[in-house]
Amino acid sequence: MKKIIRLTESDLARIVRRVIKENADKTNIYYRRCEGGYGLIEPESFEFLPGDDKFIKFLRQPDPNFDNGNSKSIGKCLAYEEPMEGLCFDIIVEEGEGGRKIAYSPIDCETRERW
Repeated sequence: MKKIIRLTESDLARIVRRVIKENADKTNIYYRRCEGGYGLIEPESFEFLPGDDKFIKFLRQPDPNFDNGNSKSIGKCLAYEEPMEGLCFDIIVEEGEGGRKIAYSPIDCETRERW
């Protein structure tokens, strides 16, 4: 059975803005910088684990100088001196902080449990 839903122009605009914001939030992942505050992680340096956008795996070492014009990158320090390639992290959402951030400790990529 088909239903017809009538939307006002403002309802449709609100829905479109919400979808755009939710999709942008999924690709903007942040990391706490040594200097304080949060920096954007270069999107090309990670992928989401299959079936869930709450976990990421680094494909390569993130560019410490990445800057998309809105946010400085993670800077020259990460929590780990070792290469980030192959490490997985869970993503935490901090309400009121303006985005999704990776947790401080890595997880097992298969079981998704913290080390």
